[in-house]
Amino acid sequence: MASDDPGTKMMVSVLAAVLEFQRDMISENTREGVAAAEAAGKTLDRPAALDQDKAATIVEASGTARSHRART
Repeated sequence: MASDDPGTKMMVSVLAAVLEFQRDMISENTREGVAAAEAAGKTLDRPAALDQDKAATIVEASGTARSHRART
């Protein structure tokens, strides 16, 4: 197929338009899904690896370890 052929140009243009439409539909569906999840009260973030108590314990332990190393 020659790239300067009018039929080829039309097919490429139609294909590009279909792909752009598909991309827009995916984006719209994603936005709607996120909005629905937020309205339902679901969290969309990554779950925390540590709860507040464990995080506080680690921070306290690392703070005392640093001050202990600084004194020696």
